[in-house]
Amino acid sequence: MVYGLNVKPTQGYSVEYDVLDGDMTQVRLIDDTPDQGGKPPVMKSGRAMDPTHLPKRVRWKDRKKQPMADFNGGPMTSLSARAKDLIEQLEPGVHQFFPVTFYDIDGDLLEDRWFLNVCNRLDTIDRERVQGFLLLRGRLWRPIQDWLRDRPDEIPAGYDTTQPTRLVFNRLQIGGAHLWVDKHLSSGIWVSDEFDAAYDAAGLTGRKAERKWQETV
Repeated sequence: MVYGLNVKPTQGYSVEYDVLDGDMTQVRLIDDTPDQGGKPPVMKSGRAMDPTHLPKRVRWKDRKKQPMADFNGGPMTSLSARAKDLIEQLEPGVHQFFPVTFYDIDGDLLEDRWFLNVCNRLDTIDRERVQGFLLLRGRLWRPIQDWLRDRPDEIPAGYDTTQPTRLVFNRLQIGGAHLWVDKHLSSGIWVSDEFDAAYDAAGLTGRKAERKWQETV
């Protein structure tokens, strides 16, 4: 099976943070050359990032000062030490981890963490078995409901618009990846069932319960 990373706030409410240095607007990929999925976005592209302008210090604005989860969201996913260690055990040397120090709302040291940048950019959807999705301009998968609403004249003749929508991932296309971005999906980080099992076994926090996505062999 394939799962979304799907980070959620464990404290039941969202917490913002202020950047104390760096400039997120100046962050760039090392290589942003367009591919079959178009020009990669800077955040969650599946490509390596230039860390020059990434912040190294942020202020976590939680007035209740609750403990941070192992996975926390935002423009970039931040990780605890044990979350970083789990990913490195599964895919050593593949992804980027940028050190960042979190301070609490009063300016006191909270925790040393890492920003995660996933560095697998793949094409993992099984084009023979996917249902209810079509490729927009050959680049991004969109559900048939979007096509019926916005582009009914571009739906191929004979296409069954009543079929259920179902993303089907192909294990051979995933290969040995445990975390990846699909270049033909507009957002999201995907993880393997091995990652999902290791996450549960380690008792990590910060991911929400979710539906499973079918995967072919």
